[in-house]
Amino acid sequence: MALSAARLGIRAVIVMPLATPDIKLNAVKRFGGDTVTVKLHGQNYDEAAAEAHRLVRDENLTLIHPFNDEVIHREYPKISRIQSHWRLSLFPIHG
Repeated sequence: MALSAARLGIRAVIVMPLATPDIKLNAVKRFGGDTVTVKLHGQNYDEAAAEAHRLVRDENLTLIHPFNDEVIHREYPKISRIQSHWRLSLFPIHG
């Protein structure tokens, strides 16, 4: 997601638990460049997911689920036409 957001020039916020391994955190930052913000929040996936939902609600962001393609296709059928001015919030990276 970070790489896609960076290539499209889309601002993205990726929320991950505090215990995310450095190798994953550094990869997301490297692939995301200047357009991606990484937010570490919570002790586990559920707490990070709750923060992602809060960001969606409070900052009017769009949620992109990291591993459930059915959610993406059902809720965002025109995702392939994302414009660079859209704002994204990404669910915590799982696994």
